[in-house]
Order: sequence, then C-alpha cells, then structure tokens
Amino acid sequence: MLISRAEADALLYYLGRATQKSVDWGHEVFQILSTKEHNGAPFGLRGSEESKRQTLNFQRKARAYTCVEGQLRKKDKLVMIQEDFKEVMRLYHDGASHPGITAMKRKLSTVYDHYDAAKVAEYVNNCTVCRTYKASNTDIQHNQPISINRMFRRLGIDFTTIDFHDGTPKKRVLYAIDYFSRFAWGWVMPNTDTNVDGQLLRFYSISVSLWGLYGRSYRVTMAASLCHMLSGWYNQL
Repeated sequence: MLISRAEADALLYYLGRATQKSVDWGHEVFQILSTKEHNGAPFGLRGSEESKRQTLNFQRKARAYTCVEGQLRKKDKLVMIQEDFKEVMRLYHDGASHPGITAMKRKLSTVYDHYDAAKVAEYVNNCTVCRTYKASNTDIQHNQPISINRMFRRLGIDFTTIDFHDGTPKKRVLYAIDYFSRFAWGWVMPNTDTNVDGQLLRFYSISVSLWGLYGRSYRVTMAASLCHMLSGWYNQL
C-alpha cells in the first residue's frame, strides 16, 4: 500500500530531526497526519496511552526509511507517494512510448521500492492512446483479415509471423496485398523497445524485396493506424 503525502511529510520531518533529538510532536506535519489518518489523536501527548502507542508505531516505521537530498527512500529506492501516482505514470508511461503493463512494472521496480501493481495495470488498460492505437486492442485479429472487394480488385490486410530459421527472433508483420496487381506491402511490428526496421515485402510466391530502414522509431501504434488508413483508402477505389 502506498503511503500518503501527509505521512511522507511527517517521516521526512522526523528523519531530519531525530538525529538531533529535537522532534516537535506538535509540529504541523504531525497535526495534519493525525487529522487525516488517526482521527485527530495527537502525537507525543504525555499521559495518553493511545498517543504513546501511536507515536511508538510511527518511530518504528520510520526506521525503515532514510532521507536523501530531501527525498524519502526505502532500501535505497524512492518511495512512491499515493497522491503522486498519476504524475509518476504520466512521466513513465505517457511521457515515454506508452509501454505495456509488464514493461511498466519492470521500469518502476528499478526506481521505486514499492508500487501498486493493480493500479499500474488499470492505468495502462485505461490509457486512451493505448486503447485507440495498439494493434492488440483493435479489431484486427490474427487469422481474421479485413478484405475489401471491388471488381478486379481485392485488398487483404492481416498479421503474420515470419521465422528466419537462422537464429533471428521471429518477427510479427502487418501486411496488405493487392491480389489484382500482385503487389504486397509489409511492415515489421516493433519489438519490446518499440524500435523496428521497416521492410517492404512481397508474399505468396512473389519475390521478396527489402526497403531498408522505414524509421527507427516506428511504433505499433503507427502500424495499426496504417492498417485502418489502407482499408479506408481502398474503400474509395
């Protein structure tokens, strides 16, 4: 469970004062924490067993944390604040290349001591960009090609997998074929780093030609958009 901003502020104040043994339990940070999370029960109140127990529990918890350059850390990693969760996600997800759930968890675990995995998954699943453009979230499914029929013309759009049989990892490819002109376009889908070498391919017993680099930062979102664009363009023929 993520800690609140009120608790984080109290921990930072306590860690800065504890070594000097000058902790003021009546300080504003403890008053705010008490109001928000302890039903108004004060810290450090003499003669009150409840306050004494509350204060001791806070001191024990503080032993697991350190303050480094004004930042709260635990086990040498940053502590994620509950109120900062969306801002962190905007930085690591929206501000990057919209990585998936697994990639987000891997990235956050290298920086933060703890994060809410369920909330991370919920954020990624509800991301408007991911829901709109990622191929896995579109209606274009494997073995369910989109076909637009016209007299003497037929365009097929689908995904396939290419195995190079030379130790090279398999590639997922988006392709579109004009069966009338016997011409085909193909785009290699991105790897986990969202970098890809685009290739122009010809399929179905047609010679294969490579089109060099189609863009080092070509992303799956562009491939999905291209698929819809091609189908819409061919509808006009």
